[in-house]
Amino acid sequence: MLSYEPLDKNDVIIFVSMKKKIFALLFLTAFACESSSNQNNNQEESNTDIFGNTITSNRNGRIHLLDSSKTYIEQVLHEHFQKSLFLSKDEKYTYEIHKSDLNNDTIKDAIITINRLNFAKTRAKESGKPHKAEALGYMGPFNAFFFYNGRTDEISGPTVIPSSPLLPLEVSFENVTSIDFKSILIDYRIRNSSHKRVYFLMNERPELVFDWMNFDGLGTSNQEAYGFKFYDSKNGVKNIRITESKISAIPENSDLFTYEPQLIPTKKIVKEFFYINTKGKYFTLKED
Repeated sequence: MLSYEPLDKNDVIIFVSMKKKIFALLFLTAFACESSSNQNNNQEESNTDIFGNTITSNRNGRIHLLDSSKTYIEQVLHEHFQKSLFLSKDEKYTYEIHKSDLNNDTIKDAIITINRLNFAKTRAKESGKPHKAEALGYMGPFNAFFFYNGRTDEISGPTVIPSSPLLPLEVSFENVTSIDFKSILIDYRIRNSSHKRVYFLMNERPELVFDWMNFDGLGTSNQEAYGFKFYDSKNGVKNIRITESKISAIPENSDLFTYEPQLIPTKKIVKEFFYINTKGKYFTLKED
């Protein structure tokens, strides 16, 4: 997980008069020697992408975002976050980048998540009801994700998922509509429950097609849990089978808002969901 904390900027202006040229020359010579000693470190940073891999080439005469240095990617993302989510200048947050093949090309794409827990706590204090907000797990629009299109080298607007920012969004990928590229799965928390969403790319934008619980009522007598299985269908988009799961023993004094339980799958089928192309979502048959 990467974090961003804005730095204070102090502009230093050096004015060298005609009478101080000799001093300036000596200063620059000393600075050049120091720069030379740090050249290897700077070169390593500039030639390393955000995942620590060596940058090998540029496409179309410019740097592909996922092939960029950590410094460059932080700058680009921070500016995008500020503009699209209206972040204040000094807001602290964390973000994560998840690479995958998400559309029908050979260039890597990514899902970028942002977690604004610090902002959620600040809002709670300002509301005058911090204890109530804490009891609700700071529920609100404080988790979001962006789609990065590797082919166009562009980042989408935010998809905000109202949830508890005590945990960031959990991202995974699954071949649901094609064996050549993956669909987006997002897990998010609401107090002592967890939900899973499935997004398909439609017109190069993630669209919600499915939402179901991973577990609910964690730590209570009414807790429940589920498993997910994607399997082939006749229309080419995989069906989703929901099965019942059991929750393993929870350690004492666990924080039920952040604890990640172990789910033990069973063979008991709860629901079957089928994708309807004309509706753009998953549906299930009525009980009767």
